[in-house]
Formats: sequence, C-alpha cells, structure tokens
Amino acid sequence: MVFKIKKLGYLLKPGEKFVDEEECVEDDEINSYTKKEIYLTKLRKFLEIEEKIREMELKPRGDLKVNWIETLTVIGNSTPQAKENLTLLNTQFSELAMEFVKIGLNKFKRMGIAFNRPTDFYAEMMKSDEQMGRIMRQIEHRAQENKLKLQTKNRKMIKKMKKAGKDKRSKQLQEKNKFINQVNYLRKHKKNLQDDLKHLIK
Repeated sequence: MVFKIKKLGYLLKPGEKFVDEEECVEDDEINSYTKKEIYLTKLRKFLEIEEKIREMELKPRGDLKVNWIETLTVIGNSTPQAKENLTLLNTQFSELAMEFVKIGLNKFKRMGIAFNRPTDFYAEMMKSDEQMGRIMRQIEHRAQENKLKLQTKNRKMIKKMKKAGKDKRSKQLQEKNKFINQVNYLRKHKKNLQDDLKHLIK
C-alpha cells in the first residue's frame, strides 16, 4: 500500500510531510476518489483557515472601526508566483516584505508618527547597541583570558619538556662518566682485563 510507509518507520526528508488521514487513499480506492471530493477537502481546509484568522482578528467595540495602528496590517497587491522554485520564491517573499514595509512606513508618515530605521535593517536586534557592546566586550575579555591561559599552559609544557630533556641528558652523562671510571679502574688493575671489559660492556 502506498500510504503504509508511516507504519514502516519511514523518515521524512526536508520539505516532506505525512498527509492527513482523509487525504490518504489506498491504491484500489484512488479511482473512486473524485476530483470533486478532493476539491471539497481543500475548500474545507481553506474555510477553516479563514475562520481561524477571523478568530484572531481584533474585534472593534460597537460600531467603531479598528484603527490601522492597532493591527499594523498591510495588504499588498502582488503574490508570490514561483511556487516550485524555492530560491526564486524566497527572493519574491523578500521583495514582498520590502514592499509591505514601504507601505507601512508611508502610513506612519501620513499619521505623523515618528519612526527610525533599525541599526540592522533586515533584522532589528532584540538588544540595544549598548547591551550588544557590553556583550562584545565580555566576549573579547573571555577570548583574552583563554589566550593567556593557553600561553601559560604552553610555557609550562615547554619548561617541563626542557626539564625532562635536561634530566635525561644529565642521567646519560652520569652513566657515561661511570662507565669511563670503571674502564679506567680496570686498566690500572690489569688482571683479567679482557674478561672484565667484556663483562662491563654486557
């Protein structure tokens, strides 16, 4: 069956979704599922969305009309066309947003309401410039502290390695001196010199 993949543990890929139960039809039912029924299903969903939007709308008191400043709703004249090409669709959404912003700003001007362009034009920061400055200073301070800690750690490691190398060289030198002293001692006492030297080298 086409739509039993969910039960089989199929993992969704980006952009995929499982359709509703009423949209899921078996292979043998697909012929009987008419275009009219599909259209009615989509229409019902569209009406449900419209109903939800009406629920969310700000209700005016009595016969009064809701001021635009209360909703800041902007309705444009154009809609996105590239439904298949996601890159082009994103570009069109960006252009629409710019168009709506201009409409909204013109309404502010006509109403005499002052506004200012945010420092970051495309995404107004939730924090003020002063707060962001403080955060940046803290980040720089932490980075400096980490750098100093790393330098100290490196210095300690180098010192330890030098000490280890020095100890090793010192030990080697002591062993060499000991060997030379033993050879000199044997030379002075020439009894069984060859055998003693062989034993010493071993």
